[in-house]
Amino acid sequence: MEVNVECVRDVLKIVADKPFGQYINSDNLGLSNIYSKELIESTVQALYESNLIKVENEYLLNCDLDYSIGELTKEGCALLTSLKDDANFKKIKDSLNHHTSHVTIRALQRLAANYDRHIR
Repeated sequence: MEVNVECVRDVLKIVADKPFGQYINSDNLGLSNIYSKELIESTVQALYESNLIKVENEYLLNCDLDYSIGELTKEGCALLTSLKDDANFKKIKDSLNHHTSHVTIRALQRLAANYDRHIR
């Protein structure tokens, strides 16, 4: 499943910034003014399936899948660390095809790891 790089970064930042031990529903991420509901849902699902976020519950509400998101996993923290730095994020985005900002989570993790190695 391909994801939008900007949406991945935004979701990871929101999850990392919320108070520890509290949960946030994927419907309440506050990103609906930037991204479509479908994009947010697919991003959260991809992050969950890739073991980058911890989810307490997943449930259907009015035929929409919603998640109670807990914390970032170790892998989620590592990816966010790479994506948080604006210069690094720009390099990662620039290395993608200029016609798309969509990529698989696995490919995004590899790109981020490569840029992390070059920075250090």
